Parts: sequence; structure tokens; C-alpha cells
Amino acid sequence: MKIIYHFNKCVGCGLCVSTCPNIWQWGLNRKARLRNPNQVHDQWEEGEYPRQGGLMVVASNCPVGAIKLEES
Repeated sequence: MKIIYHFNKCVGCGLCVSTCPNIWQWGLNRKARLRNPNQVHDQWEEGEYPRQGGLMVVASNCPVGAIKLEES
């Protein structure tokens, strides 16, 4: 599953880090970051990760819509 994460939108609520700590970690300024992203851009990053239930929860409940999922 591909995760596209717009870190410039992140408000640091911690939902992603607490729900899927094997995929998310805290970065600078209390904003979440992907662990081992495949690509990092100016305002977003993306990575390929195994499908798991927590990803759907995180993507659908991110308060600012910063996390998008796509089938690989």
C-alpha cells in the first residue's frame, strides 16, 4: 500500500504515531514523519508499506487530511 503524506499540513496530534509506530515516528517540530520513505519532496513524502488495519484508521481520522492511501 502506498502512503502519500503531506507533512506541511500536519498539526502534530499524534494519531498516526500512536496507532502505527512501526510506520510513523516523530520528526522535527512535533510533526510526524514516515519511517523509511521511498521519496521525500519539499512538502510531502511517500512510501510503500504492508497493508494493515491501523493505516485505514489513521488515514480516515487524520484531522487535517494529510494522509492518503493508494493501492500499489
